Amino acid sequence: MTVHEFRRAALGLRDVVEGAHMGHPDFRINNRIFASLNAEQTVGTVKLSAEEQQHFVSRDATVFEPAAGAWGLQGWTKVHLAAADAEAVGEALTLAWQAMSMQAPPKARSPRAAGRSASTRSSSVASRASETTKKAAKRSTKSSTKSSTKSSTKSSTKTPAASATKATATPAGKPRASSTSAVKPARTSRAAASSPTTGASAKRALAASAASRVIDEYIAQYPPKVRTMLNTVRKIVKTEAPLAVDKFSYRMPAFEMNGMLLYYAPFTNHLGIFPPVKGDEALAKALAPYRGEKGNLRFPFDQPIPYPLIRRVVQARLTEHQARLASRRTKSSPGGSLARKSAARTRR
Repeated sequence: MTVHEFRRAALGLRDVVEGAHMGHPDFRINNRIFASLNAEQTVGTVKLSAEEQQHFVSRDATVFEPAAGAWGLQGWTKVHLAAADAEAVGEALTLAWQAMSMQAPPKARSPRAAGRSASTRSSSVASRASETTKKAAKRSTKSSTKSSTKSSTKSSTKTPAASATKATATPAGKPRASSTSAVKPARTSRAAASSPTTGASAKRALAASAASRVIDEYIAQYPPKVRTMLNTVRKIVKTEAPLAVDKFSYRMPAFEMNGMLLYYAPFTNHLGIFPPVKGDEALAKALAPYRGEKGNLRFPFDQPIPYPLIRRVVQARLTEHQARLASRRTKSSPGGSLARKSAARTRR
């Protein structure tokens, strides 16, 4: 992937502008940076979630690499452009853009705060230091007074009134202990709510919600006839694959379900649906008039859109996608690994 392709992919996303800081280009949405290039423009950087970063690094560690130090822990991920695949980088850029587009623009500093002089700040620091010194002296005096009072009290003879006071104070201490124990479940609950699993699920839900809004805006910009086509296809996919979620990738609407399920978008003269469908000969024969050069489907605008056929396409893609996911799970399981080794020994 070239630097020009990286720049074109970033700027092709909605409302993105190019800026610069510390001598290198960056790409922003709502005045927040979601991607950048180094000064030599050989390495890109994208802001991902921890889960997304792990996904891309495990996918190809020669291309994706966590940034050094705290930046990497925050999700900033390097992209080595020379070895990068445009499709994978485009997906990473889209995820970074979607997450950042959900955040409000950063608050501008007030003129009063921005115009504060160095002398004012230093006098403020000196004032705070003086106040801290006074408080420390006051605590020291209070501590010494309390210590002397306590020692004189110990040396005096205990009276019946003191014993009665102590006996009365004992029951009063019990409610304090029970109230402390009552707080513990609340702390446990807060810890559970902030667990990584819950946080990742919330982020995925937010990303899907943001993608749905982006797709709504994307569809709204087209004429009524095209809007009807896009909304009908969208409804078909949601009916046949209720677990699939909206995703906006490569500047077009799509559906994701543990991987990309289906893309759909209007072009100059046709409605496009891809990737190609495989493994169903009867369906392939019915789709022959609509196949493009690479097998992607093209439904001309000047002909009636065959929605029942598109429904069969969605069903076939869902079957194919689920089979691929099942195969991936089998390969990654210990039993699948043993079965492959056993088969290899049998072949020998």
